[in-house]
Amino acid sequence: MGIAIQMQALEKQRVLRSLWRLPCPAICIIRFFLFLSNKIFDICFNLALYISIKTLYN
Repeated sequence: MGIAIQMQALEKQRVLRSLWRLPCPAICIIRFFLFLSNKIFDICFNLALYISIKTLYN
């Protein structure tokens, strides 16, 4: 389980790193929105994971 999450995080970092290299104002805006959506997704994913683990082991 932890390995799958780590792999997903590594893949996300690789995609983001490739996007950081593209120079263009539009790309900067896209990067910013991607960064925000990734943060929101990570928070929601971690929250859902936390809640499901809490309900399973309580």
